[in-house]
Amino acid sequence: MRADSEHPISNMEVARRAALLFFPVAALFLISLYAVYALDRDSAIESLMHEEEVVVHQQEQHFTRTFNTIVSDLLVLTGHADFKEMLNDLDDDPYKHLFNISHEFLSFIDHKGTYDQLRFLNMEGLEIVRIDLNSGQPKIIPKEKRQNKADRYYFKKTASLEKGQIYISPFDLNVENGKIEQPLKPMLRVAIPVIDKHDVRHGIIILNFLGKHLLNVLGEISTNAPGETLVLNTDGYWLKGLVSEDEWGFMFPERSNKTFGSRFPDAWSTIATTDKGTLTTKHGLFTYATVKPLTSGWASASGNYRAYQPEPGDPDLANYSWKIVSFVPSERIQAESSRLRLPLLVLGIILTIVWGMYSLLSSNARAHKKIARQILKEKDQRIREIIDSAFDGIITINENGIISSFNPAASTIFGYAADEVIGKNINLLVPSPHREMHNDYLRRYIETREAHIIDKPREVEAVRKDGTAFPLSLCIGAKQYSDHWMFTGIVRDITERKKMEGELEKMAVTDALTGIYNRGYFNRHLVTEFNRSKRYDVPLSLIILDIDHFKAVNDTYGHPAGDALLIAVATELHKLARDTDVVARYGGEEFVLILPQTDGQSALILAERLRKAVAEIAVSADKEMISVTISLGLACIPGSEADSPDHYLRIADRALYQAKETGRNKTVLGTD
Repeated sequence: MRADSEHPISNMEVARRAALLFFPVAALFLISLYAVYALDRDSAIESLMHEEEVVVHQQEQHFTRTFNTIVSDLLVLTGHADFKEMLNDLDDDPYKHLFNISHEFLSFIDHKGTYDQLRFLNMEGLEIVRIDLNSGQPKIIPKEKRQNKADRYYFKKTASLEKGQIYISPFDLNVENGKIEQPLKPMLRVAIPVIDKHDVRHGIIILNFLGKHLLNVLGEISTNAPGETLVLNTDGYWLKGLVSEDEWGFMFPERSNKTFGSRFPDAWSTIATTDKGTLTTKHGLFTYATVKPLTSGWASASGNYRAYQPEPGDPDLANYSWKIVSFVPSERIQAESSRLRLPLLVLGIILTIVWGMYSLLSSNARAHKKIARQILKEKDQRIREIIDSAFDGIITINENGIISSFNPAASTIFGYAADEVIGKNINLLVPSPHREMHNDYLRRYIETREAHIIDKPREVEAVRKDGTAFPLSLCIGAKQYSDHWMFTGIVRDITERKKMEGELEKMAVTDALTGIYNRGYFNRHLVTEFNRSKRYDVPLSLIILDIDHFKAVNDTYGHPAGDALLIAVATELHKLARDTDVVARYGGEEFVLILPQTDGQSALILAERLRKAVAEIAVSADKEMISVTISLGLACIPGSEADSPDHYLRIADRALYQAKETGRNKTVLGTD
C-alpha cells in the first residue's frame, strides 16, 4: 500500500489504458452488431422478393389457365354435334333444332357460372341463340327480345375472320345502350366465326366472360403476401389498382391520365419493356409478369367502349398482353428489413457503457445472436407456411433426384406423407418408362442446359402411393447454387378436368334424348367402315328405319309420349345389336345401324328381328298403351355398287322409302 502511495498511477495513464482497452473492443463489437443488422436486412429483402415472385408466378399461371379455358370452352361449343346439325338445316328450317341447342347452351352457362352471356349470331347479325347468366339464374332470351348486332364492332370483326381464327376483345367494362353498365362489370369477350366444312359462313359464336372472377382470384392468391396485386393493360391503365377511383381509365375520359406510368414513371419504363422481373425504386419493390394470351392465327382488338364505333387498330401478338404487378411500398420494405435496428442500437449503447462487465457483455451478445437466429428462423418459417398453404403441390429435389421438400398439397395429390418421401428419389412418383430415365434427364440438363420440360408447363402422368396413375399439370423451375442444383416442381391434379373433357367429348357424339350415338358420330363412323369394307373386301350392312305414323303419335298423345316412344325404340335397337354394331339416331323418328362384318342375309334376319321386337313395344300415355311399327331399308356390301358412303346411304334410304310406299311395317333390301 505504501508503494502505491509512493508511486500513484496517474489519471492520464488510467485513461490511456482504458482507451487502449475500450476502442479496439468497442470497435470490434460495433462492427459485429452492424454485420448482424446488415445480414438480417439482406435476408429479409431476399425473402420478401422470393415470396413475391412465387405469388406473381401463381397469379400468372392462373391468368393463363383461365384464358385457355375460355378459348377451350368456345371451341367445344362450336364443335357441339347438335349445333353442327342445326347449321346443316339453317336454310330449310333455322329453328328446327333451336330448342335442343338452346337448352344445351343454357346448361353450359349454368354449369360454368363465369360467363355473363353466350350468343350465336347469324351473318345478318341477328341473335339466333342468346343465353344470359341473369344474376345466377340463367335464362334463354326469347325471340322477341333478341337483338340485331350487325353494327357492333365485335360482330364485324369476328365475321370477317378466317376459319379457325379467334377474336379476343380488350379486357374492359361492359357497355349497355352506349353507356358503361353500373355497377361496373369487367368483361372479356371471345368469339369465333362459324364456318362449315364447305366454307360457308353461318355467323359467329361469342362468349362474355365475367372478369371479376379472374380479378378476385388474383387477389385471393396474394391474401397472405405483403404485396398489393395490380393488373394493368398494355398502355398501363389500371384494371385492378391501388384505389378503385383510378381503375379503367381508358373507359372514362375524366380518368384518362390515371395510369401506372403517371404514378410510377421510373418503374413503368422497365415494366413496359420487359416480360417479367423484379425492381426496386424509391416507391418500393415491384415484382411483375406479363400474360400474353394470343397465339398465331388468333385476332385481337384494341377496343372501343362505344359499341358502334370501329376499333382504332389491332395490336400484334407480342403486344397484346396484360401485366400482373405485386407492389410492396418502401415503408413496408423498411419495416420488414429494419426490425433489429433499434434493438441493436440500444444494445450497442448499453454494452459500450458497461463493457467492462465482461460477463454481462458476453451474455447480452449471445442473447442478441439468438434473437437474430430466431428472426431468421421465423422468416424461413413464413416462407414455409406460404408454400405449405399453396393450393398447388410444390416439390423440391436436388441434382440427384432426391426429394428435399414436399408440401401438404403434394401429400394430398400423391397420398404420401412428407416424411415418407423426403430423402427418397423422385422416381417413385413417375411411371415407367420415364421412371427409369428420369435421372438421365437431370444429368443431361445439368450438362447441356437443354430443357425439354424445365420452365415449360405441360401435362404428364404420375403415380400415387396406391399405384394408380393419374394426369398431372407440371411446371418445373431450376436454380443453381454454387456447385449444387435445386429443381422446384409445381404440380396440380387435373383428374377432374380430364374427366370433364371426356364428358364433353361424350356429349358431342351422343343423342341427348335417347342416349345412343347421334347423327354426327354415325356419319363419321360410316365413312370409316365403308372405306374398311372396300379396302379389305369384307361385308358391311346398313339399316335405316323409320317409325310408322310417328307424327300421329305426337299429335294425339303429345311430345312427351313421342319422346318416351323414341327412347323405348332406341333401347330395343341397342339391346338387339351387337357390341361391334353402331346404333344411332339419324334425326326425328329415324334410326340407323352400321353392321360391320355382316352380309345381306344376316342383316335381313336382324332387320326382321328388330321389326318384330319394336312391334311388341307398348308405351303408356293417357291411360292407353301405344304400339307402333317400323319400316326398314337395307343396303349391303357385297350386294350394291355404292361408290361412296353417301351413295351407300342413299341406297338404304331409297329402300326405306320403298318399304313405306308399299304398305309400311316391312323390310326392303336396296339394290344399286
